[in-house]
Amino acid sequence: MILLLSDPLLRVHVVEPGETPVGVGRDPSNGVQLLNRAVSRRHAELRYRDGQWWVMDLASMNGTSIGAAQLRCFRWYMIRSGDVLTLGHMPLTVDVRPSDVEHILSETDKTRYDGAVPR
Repeated sequence: MILLLSDPLLRVHVVEPGETPVGVGRDPSNGVQLLNRAVSRRHAELRYRDGQWWVMDLASMNGTSIGAAQLRCFRWYMIRSGDVLTLGHMPLTVDVRPSDVEHILSETDKTRYDGAVPR
């Protein structure tokens, strides 16, 4: 299952399942780089396990939430399609879809897709 994160600038960040968690934050070494001052350099991690996507806050300065629920640091929380994952003050809409990114993005999405597929 592929994870799509849509940000307020209409960019779609694509995360593919892998053996190791994917970093999220301002630092360019992250699999998902978010250029927002309220987001920490290494803000959170995403992982796919047991058929579900999970997020963990890495003791970020401004925190992470799913909807209105603030996450505790260094604990994994399940995320699902339709959730709004907020890192710092940056909301990301979560969409989980099966299979290949080329087949799941609509023509509209393809114009917004930033091409950043994490390693």
